[in-house]
Amino acid sequence: EFWRRARWSPDGSHLLAQTESHHLDLFKLSSSSDSDAAASSSSSPHSLRHILRLPSPTPLLDYTWYPFAHPSHPATWCFAYSARDVPLRLVDAYTGATRATYGIQDHVERFIGPQAVAFTLDGMSLLAGHGGSISIFDVTRPGVNTCTTLRLVPMKRAVGAELQRGLVSALTIVPHYDGSGSELIAVATFSGTVGIYQRGGGAPPGLWVDSARQPTVSSSLCIAGWKEGEGAGVMQLAFHPTTPYLLFVALRKSGSIKCFDLRYLSPAPDFTSSEPADAALVAIYDREGVEGPDGEDEDDYEWTRATSQRLFFHIDWAGRWLCAGSTTGRVSVWSLTASGDDEGNQGAGQHAASRRSQAQLRPRARRASWKLAGDAIASVSLHPLLPLVVAASGSRRWPDEGIEDEDHSSSDESAKRTGTAGAPRWLAHDAGLSLWDISE
Repeated sequence: EFWRRARWSPDGSHLLAQTESHHLDLFKLSSSSDSDAAASSSSSPHSLRHILRLPSPTPLLDYTWYPFAHPSHPATWCFAYSARDVPLRLVDAYTGATRATYGIQDHVERFIGPQAVAFTLDGMSLLAGHGGSISIFDVTRPGVNTCTTLRLVPMKRAVGAELQRGLVSALTIVPHYDGSGSELIAVATFSGTVGIYQRGGGAPPGLWVDSARQPTVSSSLCIAGWKEGEGAGVMQLAFHPTTPYLLFVALRKSGSIKCFDLRYLSPAPDFTSSEPADAALVAIYDREGVEGPDGEDEDDYEWTRATSQRLFFHIDWAGRWLCAGSTTGRVSVWSLTASGDDEGNQGAGQHAASRRSQAQLRPRARRASWKLAGDAIASVSLHPLLPLVVAASGSRRWPDEGIEDEDHSSSDESAKRTGTAGAPRWLAHDAGLSLWDISE
């Protein structure tokens, strides 16, 4: 097996990782220099020690830490995860026991597993993206359908370019940058659309559905929306930690990460076109360069664009660095500050760049890039306090994708084979979870 994603706890003391076999593994960051316990190939004294494994009853969809989680405060030491056809679960990070469940049922009382989950910044609400809706739970009120739900398309037969259709694939929330006290919810779908919704703080009323499935009026408004012209659906959204009007978007089957300045989005949502976001695009970050010798990097870039695997990026807590992996095992780091020596290293929020069209923008120059694994880097995560980065590598590879499978008795432990009798078997080549010290 291999790990799909790894996320540090807010205090950086633990790491929670999702496996391909639908388990959640909890690791503790240790300062021991014991080589047997170390999960790093470097000489760093830090290591990861496995302390808990939590199996999911059905395929695991998403997970997130409680925003104030800290092991010295038992009430906060928890995380939430969603799985297919079962309620959302709030889990005790000490024992793996379920503290509370939050169920979403459809019209025939079947449970719906959200594709994306996120806590609000105050930790009081839990957002769940499912189908074409966003449900918001009060964490103090567990149960079934104890939420309010925003339907992205209020009526089944409603038509219009201003309506965001498709299955929700990612969401994130941030306080509104205008200081009004409202919140901005960014919602993405597998159809490649991105919508920005304003909630609370005097926002115009919108149609919600309460826990009794009755329409109710609540403060909500779609203030912007567009459709990405490339890729095969949006897989990750992230607001800049210190500049909340900057939104980073990553798509499947795309070799780049895009940054948008929400202040320059068209006020008229159009989920059938990319034009509303053309003036707001301020930066493009290519996971694989196309300027390498002998076209080698260009081939890697094309492979990154062909895969359907989710490749998660990460921005450090201060908003200084953007880090992302690729399908070739390479990790790249870009500077997000405005102290670069050339245009390629300028800050992502520069006004001059925000007025350019996508065709005029050239990819930003990478500050650093290095090879960490022989397979895809599915996830990278920067430690919130220490100069450490954890990388999860591995992917499903079939024999005709360049991995030899002639000797079925091979003793190479880095290649894992799976499948049922008579079915083709995929391999996970160079799969692992590695911890790297980047202080030098």
